[in-house]
Amino acid sequence: MQHEQLIACTWSGADSAARAQAAAQALPQRIPDLVDENIALLTRDATGALAIHETAEAQDAAQVPTVGAVSGWLLGFANTLVGGPLGPAQGGPIGMALGQEQAAEHDTGFSDAFLRELGQTLHRGEAAVLAVVSAEHAQVALALLA
Repeated sequence: MQHEQLIACTWSGADSAARAQAAAQALPQRIPDLVDENIALLTRDATGALAIHETAEAQDAAQVPTVGAVSGWLLGFANTLVGGPLGPAQGGPIGMALGQEQAAEHDTGFSDAFLRELGQTLHRGEAAVLAVVSAEHAQVALALLA
């Protein structure tokens, strides 16, 4: 049984967002078994606006609309075969739109509510990276985030 640990690191200062983003990008490159969906980047800019980026949700946002477009195209093609009003040209965009809507409603990776709550603790100009790593790679992750 593999144990996992939640690793978190915060940065402050003018370049905090850039440093946090660089650290988040370095994690999957240096830790071979790190799953991208286990990384979250939170930033609070100088105006106080909070931005949350999760690798899992970014991947879903890219994949689900494509699956929706293909499904919509197939549905449109099948509709055409049976004499229905929709063809593949209309089915694709409809399927893509449905896929985008489904991706927006689907919460993968860290809980969105948890990330928003954690983000409320960041001050202006601060950033944080969260990652779930195996216990054997925890020290490597901490060194990368330090």
